[in-house]
Amino acid sequence: MGVKSEARMEFARFGATGMRVSRLCLGRMANGSTWRRDKMLDVVASRSFIREASDKRINFFETVDVCSTGLTEEILGRALKDFTNPLDVVILTKALGETGKVVNTRGHCRKHILEAIDGSLKRMGTDCVDLYQPGRFDPVDAP
Repeated sequence: MGVKSEARMEFARFGATGMRVSRLCLGRMANGSTWRRDKMLDVVASRSFIREASDKRINFFETVDVCSTGLTEEILGRALKDFTNPLDVVILTKALGETGKVVNTRGHCRKHILEAIDGSLKRMGTDCVDLYQPGRFDPVDAP
């Protein structure tokens, strides 16, 4: 008769923020619609994955604005509301790239960053994120 043992989730201080985050961060770039890419998880599978992570005490979740045209953020936001206490989770999202066809809907210009975070907050159904950052180097805005 074996006894199943589960490892305890370890937490670490998140820089100088005072927050403590799970040593594992669940990145949600693969959430979305399988019609876009074979490797994407559909909504049901994505929610199940997020729920299991939450049950294992993962409290650090990462996503990005452009994956599945924002659907990854929508899925994460709804799942976190359904499966966690919002005060218990740390959310990181990023402004990654082009979100429109006109010149100021891409890159790291102030206008794009502000519009991108507003869109991310709306899609996730929250009024704040804990970390927001550029998703990659922007050669257009480089000095």
